[in-house]
Amino acid sequence: MEYNVYDEYIIIIKTKLKQADFNDALEYAGRMIEYDSSNPSGHYFRGLCYYGMDDYIRSIDEYIAAIRIDPDYAKAYFNMALSKYRLGIPKEALEDVYKARDIFMRAADQDALDKCNMTIELLNEDLAI
Repeated sequence: MEYNVYDEYIIIIKTKLKQADFNDALEYAGRMIEYDSSNPSGHYFRGLCYYGMDDYIRSIDEYIAAIRIDPDYAKAYFNMALSKYRLGIPKEALEDVYKARDIFMRAADQDALDKCNMTIELLNEDLAI
């Protein structure tokens, strides 16, 4: 199997995120972007880092950057929705979850669909208050 530094970065970032070591994870996400700027994952992971640091505006910026590279990046839409919800804009969050759900539906990802449907239900309850 061929060595792939990009895959190594992903493993390191996921480990750092689980450890809540957001600064180190952020550094490796930046390295991912430097290594391959045409791959949206670096921006997605930076978005997760900023979310973990409670910097929801910067996380949204990174998710948008990922979506510009790959308009069907469902995880970026879903996580952007979480950031928007934290910023107190649940209507926009709901729109993003619907986009994510549509993409997950085309990919036949049932676990992700279930997660989206649960989130949609919770956001609709929140909006009804």
